[in-house]
Amino acid sequence: MDADPIFEAWQALPEVGRNDVERWFRTIGDLATAEGLQTLIEEGQFHGVDLTVPLGQLKGLHEKAFWVY
Repeated sequence: MDADPIFEAWQALPEVGRNDVERWFRTIGDLATAEGLQTLIEEGQFHGVDLTVPLGQLKGLHEKAFWVY
């Protein structure tokens, strides 16, 4: 896979946009742990949303954290 077009598109974004996306990725990365996933599930329960079924259909902690975010 040639990553150059992706890198070029990333560089073409305004700095504010890149900073926002980087912040989102860092947040998602922080939540992509067993403890982070448990926090997401508990927060969902607090808001009356059961995340266990949809999260159970996803693979990996990062995919689950991205889906919730």
